[in-house]
This record gives sequence, C-alpha cells and structure tokens, in this order.
Amino acid sequence: MEVSPPHKRRKHNKDVKFTTHFAQLSLTTRAHYQTLFEESRICFTEKNYKELFLRLLPKLRKICIHFKLYKFENDLVPLQFEQQDVSTNLKLESILTRRVLQEKVDCSICLSTPSHALITRCTHIFCRNCIRKWFACARNKGLCPYCRGLLTIDDMFSETRPDTKLEILMKLLRQDTSTNSKSVIFTRYDDALCYFHVHLHHAGFNCLIYTTKKLKYCENSIQKFENSDGPVVLLVDFETARRKQILINAECRVFLLDACRKSIEEELVARVTQPVSVSRLISENTIEDKILSLDETFTETDTLDFYDDQVLRYLLDEDSTI
Repeated sequence: MEVSPPHKRRKHNKDVKFTTHFAQLSLTTRAHYQTLFEESRICFTEKNYKELFLRLLPKLRKICIHFKLYKFENDLVPLQFEQQDVSTNLKLESILTRRVLQEKVDCSICLSTPSHALITRCTHIFCRNCIRKWFACARNKGLCPYCRGLLTIDDMFSETRPDTKLEILMKLLRQDTSTNSKSVIFTRYDDALCYFHVHLHHAGFNCLIYTTKKLKYCENSIQKFENSDGPVVLLVDFETARRKQILINAECRVFLLDACRKSIEEELVARVTQPVSVSRLISENTIEDKILSLDETFTETDTLDFYDDQVLRYLLDEDSTI
C-alpha cells in the first residue's frame, strides 16, 4: 500500500467505464423510506438542521443501502412460516400495495409500519416476524391475530421482495471468479461495511475489510489484498480512504455501494491504481437518484454530505430543478 500526498485530490483514469446498477426498494422498505423522507422535509422547512443531519439523512441514506441498516431483524424464520409470494394473488397484491403505501396501515400486532409485510386471505396485514412470533405460541396457532378467523400457511402471502444491493453485488462479483479476480467495495457507513462483510463471507467470498474503527485488526488488509492471488474482495469506508490517503496497487473492479457526488466518486476510484471497471449501486426513485443528477457545480466541495440549502431543497423535492 502506498500513501498519496496529503490534501491532494487524485484523479481517476478517464478511460474507466462507469456502470450504474439500479436496485428497487421493497414495498414496506418504500413505506419506511417515505416516512423518513417526509420527516426530513418537515425538518428542512422548520430549519431543524441538527435533527436532519444527525438522524434523518443518515437513516435515509442507510435504508437505500439495505433495510437491515435501518432496522435490524432476525433472519431466522422457521421454514414452516415461509409464505407464498403475494404476486400469485393479484387481488391481495393490490390491497397490500394500497394499504401499505397509500393508507399507511400499521401491523396489527406491533402497531408500527410493517417490515417484510404479510397479508392474509382475510386481508389483515402483519410484519413477517410478528406473525412468526404469534404462531410460535401454541394457543394462537390456526387463528388470525386480528379477527381470530381460521388461518393456515396457505392463507398467508408475503410481499414480493426485489433483489437488494447485497444480492445484486453478489451476482456482479460472481461474474468474474478467475484466480486473479480482485474487487474493491466503497461505502460511507461503517455498519454497512461490517454488514456486507459478514454476508459476503458467509456466501463464500474471501473478504478483507479496512476501516478506521477497526484499524488495529485490519491495518495490513490492503497489503494482503494486493499480494493475494484472488479471487478476493476488499471493503473500505469513504472516510478512511480519504483521511488515510490510501492507494491500492492492484488491477481490480470497483463498486460504490451508495451514491456520492461526482468529485468524491472520482477521488475514491483514483485510490485504485488500475481500476478495470466501476459499478455504482443505486436505489431507484430515492434520494440517491437525486444525488447522481446533481449539477457538477455543486460537487466540488470536500465534504461527504450536503449542507447547502439549495442542494437540500433539490434533494428533498422542494425545488425540482437545480
């Protein structure tokens, strides 16, 4: 690993190909996103910038990366609680979409916005984990939690779940499994870094991580990455890459897990001496779309977030053009 001169912004190779891959938010993830977005608009209108920058914007950004970064849930759902996809029943699919996104109904058990929603034939909506816990109690089996009507596995339908950024990333990584394949993944949030590291490792990928918060455990990660024969993946957070002025001497693919201004994007890619390709992973119809479309005149500052009122007004749909 080399260290580039401090305070000097590196420029990436202009011949590197950038590709954008779009992920879709699931139905209930979209509902949570809309709630956060509306809260953000209210805070901006009321000039409550502390709440906006410290709580709401980070949550908006994280939910675009993966729902688990916004609200962690246990994935260990017993097989007997795997329901059929609601897309197999068009009537229930229409009801679920309308109630979750338009009527903003809550789960009838936890009384909050549903997570990984499930709808019954009697048209009642619950969180997947809430219904699992309900049926774990012997006296509740066979009864709807809301109307106490008879209920079996065949009477429950789960929301359609599109591929997340994690799943899209895994597919892209598996496209090149040659022995010399190397990939660098950048993200701004340390918890996203750790979450993706764990899941990529469990999926069989050889993963290394480099972040300031765990520096004593990973200070040699870049050197190991450079010297590895591959296939190998290195995950790096934005701040560490910029603060440490790292330079990765390797021929590898680059993946950007969250949207950032073009100036920051170019600087991150320039941290790799031989980038083969660059892939952005963007959640469609979210604030990430807006960030990508920002005019170049608003991308030249060094900060990682957006503090200009005009830019915030555009990102939060208060101004349609910029």
